[in-house]
Amino acid sequence: MLKEGKTTIQLSVQCFDEYIDLMKQADENFNFKQKELEFSLALGSAYANIYENDASKKANEYYDLAKRCYNKVLDLDPTQSSARYNLVVLETKYKTKQEDLLKEESKKKDLEIISLNAIKELSDIKLHESQLKEEAKKKELIIVKNERENSEMRMRAEQERKDVIAQKEKQKQRTVLVSVLIGFLIVIIFAALVLKNARQKEKLNRELERKNKVIEIKNRELATLSFAVSKSTNNLMIFNAEMELVWANNTFLDINGITLDEYKKEKGKTLFELSTHPDIKNLLAECISKKMGTSYESENITKNMGRRWFQSILSLIFDENDQLQNLLVIDSDITTIKQIEEELRQKNKDITDSIHYAKRIQQSILPSTHKIKELLPDSFIFYQPKDIVSGDFYWMEGIENNSKIIVTAVDCTGHGVPGALLTIIGNDLLNHIVNELKITKPSEILREMNAGIINRFSLIEDSSSREGMDMSLITIDKSAENINIKFSGAYNSLFFIRENELFVLDAMRQHIGSIPREQRHEISEHQFEVKKGDMVYIFSDGYADQLNGSTGKKFMKGKFKELLLDIHRKPMSEQKKILEKTHHEWRGNTFQTDDMLVMGFQF
Repeated sequence: MLKEGKTTIQLSVQCFDEYIDLMKQADENFNFKQKELEFSLALGSAYANIYENDASKKANEYYDLAKRCYNKVLDLDPTQSSARYNLVVLETKYKTKQEDLLKEESKKKDLEIISLNAIKELSDIKLHESQLKEEAKKKELIIVKNERENSEMRMRAEQERKDVIAQKEKQKQRTVLVSVLIGFLIVIIFAALVLKNARQKEKLNRELERKNKVIEIKNRELATLSFAVSKSTNNLMIFNAEMELVWANNTFLDINGITLDEYKKEKGKTLFELSTHPDIKNLLAECISKKMGTSYESENITKNMGRRWFQSILSLIFDENDQLQNLLVIDSDITTIKQIEEELRQKNKDITDSIHYAKRIQQSILPSTHKIKELLPDSFIFYQPKDIVSGDFYWMEGIENNSKIIVTAVDCTGHGVPGALLTIIGNDLLNHIVNELKITKPSEILREMNAGIINRFSLIEDSSSREGMDMSLITIDKSAENINIKFSGAYNSLFFIRENELFVLDAMRQHIGSIPREQRHEISEHQFEVKKGDMVYIFSDGYADQLNGSTGKKFMKGKFKELLLDIHRKPMSEQKKILEKTHHEWRGNTFQTDDMLVMGFQF
């Protein structure tokens, strides 16, 4: 009934409650707690599945129901690792959904800002139109001036003609000839001037007609712009050169619930009085000096909408003399984005707190300092997770009065939370195999580990999943006169140094959890007798795989071997410090590539 979805979940819960009541009456020894734990785990998975596939606003209800079911399981049985794992997966999916919502909202706001930039460009066009009109007026004045000059020239020519006639009467025939020549010359000059002025006037008229058409087109575009501005969902305000508010669109007036004059009387007239930005004067002065706009965020209290957050864009408008003429302020309401940011900050804090708690749980399964000193008194452990929790862990146990000591360094698939969850499973399997089944042979322990991992993940439908572990495991046998070490490894080898020479015991090239049943007998095992001064190292691949901060190259196992040869004679605490220092110098400013674990000891 749970698998059928929303419609049968409530009926399934009712049936289960009736089933528990009937069984309590029928059998006093009935273990209802175990049944309730199993049903709560299944019910939580059903709710989580509905939440993952439901895109409606009610999806969060199924998230809360699923989380409540997993917490109930952990209250009934804190050792339930599957419930703890499902709870972490659920929290991660919830965070991913919230991030997708924020991205969608941000895209909408980006589109609004693009629209506002178009409004500013049209405002610049209007200013250019004004400049064109001014130039047309100047050219008209030039035409009038030329006509006046022509009139004056005509009057002077007429006067000169009269003077010539008077002179002709006194000078007789010679004067007549001269006057005729002068008159003819004047006619030619006048005709040339008239022709020139006519052509110039015609050219100016054509240019004026063209610019009038351009102005008509711009006026139509400006009318369209004015309509768009009046209908905009953003606040638009225009201030004059003295920073006094002179105009605001209808959206601004609707949000504040009063007229422009009432708003100026109540709040103030200038931008410095109206803005809640603490450093608005210096911000505006910097914009004017650089002749460029800017943006800032501020919180305002409105009459109709209460406390709101706005992103303000300042655009400066200069005249032809490069003097500030107007200031355009566009306010976009970003209250919803601010609320989502705060919610995401809180969710991130909650998730981080949960991971820190998981770190305490993981640290609790690691061997204590007292146990390490008791079993391996001359040893060191360099353990550095990539994230808060680690996919690497180490484990050791002494049996038969510590005559046999089993030590292992394990690298689980992945790092962070998924890897940490696998470390819990690995630790549980090792405790079961060694402490309960009493198996101490390394190859047999790895064989049981492989079977345990396969059994744990056999119910997962995704056949491509690669959950598993790489590990180095040794059994130190001190029961005889000489100490013997047996080793088996999956991908991670063992190094031991004897008389300044490094020896490598190779591991099989398969992961724990990926070895088929028919190949389990092929798990190899090495053995060697320990001599005084021998230094033994087991490790994960994280140290050798670290990338260099400058070149991007890996540290590699070759350099790792050279480093161990250089430091193997030093005290254990100093070896650990050198490993840590070398790692940080190689890594530089880049991020840590993987979890790191290096264990060293001698006898």
